[in-house]
Amino acid sequence: MHTGSRTIRATLAAIVVAFIATLTTALTPAPAAAQFGMPGAGVGAAGTSPRYGFIIGTNLSSISDADDGIRAVVGAAYDKKKRVGLNAGLFLNIPLRGAFSLQPEAHYSQQGVTYESTLTTQAQSASLKIDYVQIPLLLRVDVGSRSSSIHPILFAGASGAFRISCDVSFSAGSTKVSEACSENTTSSEPDPIRKYDVSAVGGAGLAVSAMGRSYALTIRYAQGLANISTDNTGSSSKNSVISVQLGVGF
Repeated sequence: MHTGSRTIRATLAAIVVAFIATLTTALTPAPAAAQFGMPGAGVGAAGTSPRYGFIIGTNLSSISDADDGIRAVVGAAYDKKKRVGLNAGLFLNIPLRGAFSLQPEAHYSQQGVTYESTLTTQAQSASLKIDYVQIPLLLRVDVGSRSSSIHPILFAGASGAFRISCDVSFSAGSTKVSEACSENTTSSEPDPIRKYDVSAVGGAGLAVSAMGRSYALTIRYAQGLANISTDNTGSSSKNSVISVQLGVGF
């Protein structure tokens, strides 16, 4: 088994253990004052009861050290550009103590990277597009008074991701070619992109309460912790994603 695979699986296991431990804390009965939301009580970000909702937003993604195979396609001189993609999913916010709450999520996330040649007169580009189902586990902190209808929020945590599609595309002028990452795999030439990933996640935003709903406009950054490439050349290709998101809680 590759060292990268062991690292990813160990990190996924750690996320699961952390989730169970934190969930146990979340379900521990709060003092009576907190249960009834009395002034000064330690209630969670969404009150005393869990809230659920949806998240929708935009990804700006890139992949580090993914350049070697691109030079053969678009030449030595190229511009590396972020892929703009969709990020959408569901969340559950579980109040803990004080300003803290636990927020597990499930997302569909479009990620990848694009390269464009800067030398040729004919436009040439190469793109790697990877779509994931992501399972972030976040600790949320509501800053200041939650009695205010608008207040800052911070969050941090980790995310496991499972690849659901992967495509490589090339274009030169009007000619375009696209194929799945796993299309030409063999026992000696495996799928070039691993089917799972883990990331560290952090972000901030503003929470707004209005008309019985909670809203959160946030920006988050996710940094891949493991090499997603199966190539053993020594390079380390890691995902990085900036997401701007709107969450609506019920």
